[in-house]
Amino acid sequence: MSRVSDFLMNQAGAAPGRPPPLAAVHRYRDAVARAPRNREARHGLGVALAAAGDAAGAVQELLRALQIDPTNH
Repeated sequence: MSRVSDFLMNQAGAAPGRPPPLAAVHRYRDAVARAPRNREARHGLGVALAAAGDAAGAVQELLRALQIDPTNH
């Protein structure tokens, strides 16, 4: 994973004061765009999409994360 996608993932899930769900979605999408085979980015995007109310998108991204690494759940 690139340093940029690492940074974006850290920003998307940063605590305290986590960003609103839509901000996290945008940041995780940026991370996925830079590292599409990154399981953690896909998982984070799925969780952010669920928090933003996009259940179908969340399931799709979580399934993609499992496809990338089915042993890591």
